[in-house]
Amino acid sequence: MSIRRLTSADQDAYAEFRRQLWPYHAAAGHWEAFETKYLRNPLAPLCPESGLYGYFQGDRLCGTMGAYPMPVTLNGSVHAGHSIIDWSLLHEFWFGPIAGRLWSELFRLPGRKFASAGNRFSQVPMQKRGVKIHAVQSFGLIRPLAAIGAKLFRLGRYAFPSPFLPNQLQPHCGVEVIDASRVRAAAPPVSEKTAWVQHNPEFWEFYCKARMYNGAIPLRVKVVEGEADLVLNFCESGRFFRYATLMSAQFIPYTVRCAASVGRSLGAFLRHFKVSLLFATEADAELSQLVEKASFYVHRMPSYWWACPKSSDLFAYDTVSWWLTSAARDSHFGGLQPFTEA
Repeated sequence: MSIRRLTSADQDAYAEFRRQLWPYHAAAGHWEAFETKYLRNPLAPLCPESGLYGYFQGDRLCGTMGAYPMPVTLNGSVHAGHSIIDWSLLHEFWFGPIAGRLWSELFRLPGRKFASAGNRFSQVPMQKRGVKIHAVQSFGLIRPLAAIGAKLFRLGRYAFPSPFLPNQLQPHCGVEVIDASRVRAAAPPVSEKTAWVQHNPEFWEFYCKARMYNGAIPLRVKVVEGEADLVLNFCESGRFFRYATLMSAQFIPYTVRCAASVGRSLGAFLRHFKVSLLFATEADAELSQLVEKASFYVHRMPSYWWACPKSSDLFAYDTVSWWLTSAARDSHFGGLQPFTEA
């Protein structure tokens, strides 16, 4: 029995592992999504030993846990970190020691350790090990009736990346698709004593090239008050429900007034392309205003990340402000896993 980081040589063992977990779910655990998320991620060099780790019995893969790169920038310095994600065990090992051994191995990796909200299975151990970094998750109703219908029928559980190509999204209301290499990356308006995860233009170019798995589209919005570069993920369930997740938004100038105007144009664009719902993590007042003006109604609820303190951390999580967006979560690379009804 051993724990090690998966490489491209483990493709067959990984495929068999996923087939045993979800034999009737075609999309669960795309190998290509795994390669994109872990092996080719441009953030990985900033966070040593990032990757998906497996617990092996001989050649058999029995469980996985991921150390997704999460480099934290504070006052111009980058601190290596990992978000502990992708917890999966074969059913026969649910009540054994494998998850604990994987956690211990990953917690020893260099750098800070985090986790996002996850599901109820991962929350119990995180409550014992982590402390919450609070955030606000917003749900903007763009087409209210379609969004409510999708909620009633739980269509979000069955969504996949929208199949349209970028050139099918024609300019509308000052919003146009741009080449991913032109995206101006988001940054907090006040960076002093603010901890945040920097996703540079190289990351967004890499990320948008994988839109087959994540539905990412880069947009530029031009309004009288200024302009903004956005990255949104578009997903849908058949013909009836399409939603977008705001991954990045950089306003020029970075003001509430500019964000409000950009939001109005974005809302018209989303309605034109039959998007029913806009998800966002509101890191500041500008992002909140964007969602507000794009939507007919906004439902907000508390959300959080987990910070797992280590003695080697160079600053305490509660001595700084945190500016974390949807891009700092782990669940947006595709390779969807089925939701449990339990």
